[in-house]
Amino acid sequence: MLEVSILIIAIAFSALVIYLIFMLKEASTVLRQIASTLVFTRQKVDELSQESRRLLGSINKKSENLDSVFETLNVLGEISLDKAKEYQHREEADFDAYNGEEARSEGRTVSDWISWLSSGVCLWKHFKRK
Repeated sequence: MLEVSILIIAIAFSALVIYLIFMLKEASTVLRQIASTLVFTRQKVDELSQESRRLLGSINKKSENLDSVFETLNVLGEISLDKAKEYQHREEADFDAYNGEEARSEGRTVSDWISWLSSGVCLWKHFKRK
């Protein structure tokens, strides 16, 4: 009876070993597939990284080209603001020299336009800084 019990245990152990061998082979196959997938994924990530660097370089170059345009617009805005202030001072002087109702009305209109232009230039400078 003892021999039969040992024989049953030996057969069960052999079946367990055979089952583990098959499971380990399957696990090995799955791990190889995962490794190849990771290699493929890494290659794709490297390609995307290179493309991103290329696009970033292109965007930086275009941004640098736009900087000169915005700088020119900034200078033009400053010149316009200076000219508007000069015109406003001349108009105020002319207004003071002539106190007629028509001059007052015209002076207010010009003054309003100059204020709007000044506000627009200041707003442009504000957005340019950002």
